[in-house]
Amino acid sequence: MIPSVVGYGGFKSYGDKPYSMLKPGQKTLDRDYYSKATTEQPDGKIALQNFGRFDSVYNQNVSDTIKVGDYKVPLKNANTMISYEYTHNPDLFNHTRVGRVELMRKTMQEGGALSQAGKSAVGFGNEQANNSEMTSSKSSTSMASKTLATSHWKTSYQGVVESTLSQPAQRSQRPEWSLPRQAYSSKRSYFQTEYMKSLGTYGHNPREKLNDQHDKMSTDLHELTIGTTKTTSHIPGYNGYLPKTDLNPTAILQGLGEQPRMTIIKQNIVENYQVRIPGYQGHKPMSVINDRGSLRPNCLTTVGEQFH
Repeated sequence: MIPSVVGYGGFKSYGDKPYSMLKPGQKTLDRDYYSKATTEQPDGKIALQNFGRFDSVYNQNVSDTIKVGDYKVPLKNANTMISYEYTHNPDLFNHTRVGRVELMRKTMQEGGALSQAGKSAVGFGNEQANNSEMTSSKSSTSMASKTLATSHWKTSYQGVVESTLSQPAQRSQRPEWSLPRQAYSSKRSYFQTEYMKSLGTYGHNPREKLNDQHDKMSTDLHELTIGTTKTTSHIPGYNGYLPKTDLNPTAILQGLGEQPRMTIIKQNIVENYQVRIPGYQGHKPMSVINDRGSLRPNCLTTVGEQFH
């Protein structure tokens, strides 16, 4: 309701209504936003139909572009594929059903050929033989006229490998401009592993690495240990200054921790301390209402103070 002054006895409108607590688009106080949401039952058929729009590259580029009359699709069934399995062993092939049928057919053809040869020897059946020869010549002519449009196609193996291997063999030679030059040669270098550098090579004297006067093993400074806690005085997890070059002796001493870095920030650590650690990505308010300013030191705790 619209507030009124205490003791006000004037006109009060009945049209005053309380402030609405509804959010934009909300019509009732009940905030069940998903009451009218439709629930869809999962249907595998629809999912497969939706996935079917992604076709293979072969179907898009080859299968859909070639017409039916371009080439004959080979028939792959038990009658045609069985020969690939038993061609190398005719004895096994004769035990199959297809083998027995072909053997019977071959026997009948041989018997018919022998009988035809006997008839031709006595002068019978010459006209039938002539007719068969004419029929075979006509069929071969008709087959030659039905040359497919893709008969000139070759496989990738025939087009690439065989055409390359058919060329005369040539021995690879170095370029002519390099013939008078002396061949490049590199000297043998002796590389040491981390184990060799730390514990020594084969045949060395162990007392040179660790004798009775040593109280601990010394670690050499090389490319694998530079900047690590093995050769420096830093604590584990130190992410401070690490030298990137081994040519500057001052940088090496600073990286080892033997010589401090003389900078203005490190002169008086009491006055120059970091309120936020490097790389701090804490709370950054987007609104000025929530902005409480930068972190300030607390009187009772150490919140906001990070000394390095």
